Amino acid sequence: MLMSHLGMAKPKRKSLNLAWVQYSKITFNPEKTFWLEKIWAGAQERAEELGFNLDVVIKNNAEASPERLSTILLSRGIVGLLELHSFPTGLFTEFDRSPFAVCRINNSAQDFAFDRSGPHHFHNTGHLIKELLALGYQRPAILFGVFIDELTSKSVVSRLVYEQLCWKPANRIPWLVDDPYSPEGLRALMKKWRPDVIICCDNNMTQRLKKAGFDVPKDIGVSHINLASDVPDWGGIDQNHQLIGAEAVDVLVRQINRGERGEPKHPKDLLITGAIQQEKTLTKQSRVSR
Repeated sequence: MLMSHLGMAKPKRKSLNLAWVQYSKITFNPEKTFWLEKIWAGAQERAEELGFNLDVVIKNNAEASPERLSTILLSRGIVGLLELHSFPTGLFTEFDRSPFAVCRINNSAQDFAFDRSGPHHFHNTGHLIKELLALGYQRPAILFGVFIDELTSKSVVSRLVYEQLCWKPANRIPWLVDDPYSPEGLRALMKKWRPDVIICCDNNMTQRLKKAGFDVPKDIGVSHINLASDVPDWGGIDQNHQLIGAEAVDVLVRQINRGERGEPKHPKDLLITGAIQQEKTLTKQSRVSR
């Protein structure tokens, strides 16, 4: 503890660099993208605290070669990579990561070859459902497609299914994977399943419901699983983005200090718990015994 304290008191020399790497056909500026800005801020702040540079964002598209990317990173003295989920999946699968420490910022069901830092979807969803029931909602329904299910490592859907085991059969709404975008389709879905609150990952859900003739939260509640600056007054899950970014840097620094590079034999998943916000899209319901 003494040596750690003395080390913290000394100025840190920034001789090693970390890079925020994106494999995507679409370029996301993390400082200006609503679902990345706090993750980026948390990562940058922690890197600064630990004496590393994280002031370079490497942006790539499908045409860039893995060899060229490796050359760029090594020439800039980069030893650690913060990687985002690729959009679409499958980009840069041939990229050689053996010279680098790697931490991925996601929980994708198909992406667990390296250490990861991401939201604890299973815990967060359970916490959210508990709060929804406490408000008096009886028939929560998940409304998003396979892509979001994969990004959340199938944990949101599986937690709802688990919770439904203790409910009356009449209140168990299956995963509504076929999300209709037309007002007519949404009205048909609402008529068939009669949910009283929707769990979604769609920033336009309240507007879509309004066009279909439903008032939020009077007619139906809406809960977002990934609250960010684009839905500031919505209820749902605050995934604690800033801590996710900070912990990703901690994972990289531990690898660097231990001399670990490339793909680990046993990758680790660091799951960050979030918090529930009620806000304007949720309201207290009349309570009925379940």
